[in-house]
Amino acid sequence: MKNIWHRRNKFVFEKKFLSPAQVVQFSIAGHEDYKEARRKGEGGPKAGGDDRRVLRWRRPEGRSLKANFDAALNETLYLIGVGIVIRDHNGELVAAKCANRRYSSSSFAAESTALWEAMEMCKELGLWDVYFEGDAKEVIESVKREGENDSRHGQIIEDLQQSLKSCGSWKLGFSHREGNEVAHHLAKMALYCSNDQYLMEEGPESINVLLENDKLYSQTVT
Repeated sequence: MKNIWHRRNKFVFEKKFLSPAQVVQFSIAGHEDYKEARRKGEGGPKAGGDDRRVLRWRRPEGRSLKANFDAALNETLYLIGVGIVIRDHNGELVAAKCANRRYSSSSFAAESTALWEAMEMCKELGLWDVYFEGDAKEVIESVKREGENDSRHGQIIEDLQQSLKSCGSWKLGFSHREGNEVAHHLAKMALYCSNDQYLMEEGPESINVLLENDKLYSQTVT
C-alpha cells in the first residue's frame, strides 16, 4: 500500500519535503516532547504499571488505517498548527502532515480545522477505510451527534458531518491525549512551517521515538 501511495504522490511530496534547517527547527521546538518520549519508552511496558497505559494509542482493527489529528495555537501570531499522522494496522507510518493556518476564533474552530484537514488529506491520497481519532472531545461529539446544530460553529460541524458521511467506511472516535501524542507533536511543529510539509515512512527523530513507543504499547481497537 505504501508503495502505491508513494508512486501516486512522489512528485507532490518530493517538492515539499522538510529541509535540514526545518528539521533542526522542529527538533528544537519538540525537544521536551522528545525527552518525554524517551523517558516513557525506557524499559518498555511494565506489568501492573501506570493505569494510563490503557489510554495510549491503539492499532486500528482489520486492515484499516488510523488518522490522528490535533491542533496547536499561537495566539500571538494568530496561527493554528495542524498535525496529522496516518498509520496502518501494524502501527507503521503511512503519511504525516504539518500545516499552519490563520487563527480564526476559538480552540473549537482550530480542532475542527485539524479534522477537516485530515479528511481532505485522506481524500487526496485515496484512503477510504480510515478511523479518524483526536483528543478534541467536544468537536468529535458534535460531529457524531444527530440533528441540526444551531451553535455558532454549526456550519463547520455540518461540513464535517457531510464529509464523514460521504465516505461510508470512515469512522470517527475520541482518544485521550496519551493516545494522540504524535499528532500533538506534529501540530506544535507545524507552527514553525513556512508552508505545508509532508512526511512519509519516517520523520525527525522525535517523531520516530513517539511512533515506536506507540507501537510498543499499542493494542488492537475493539
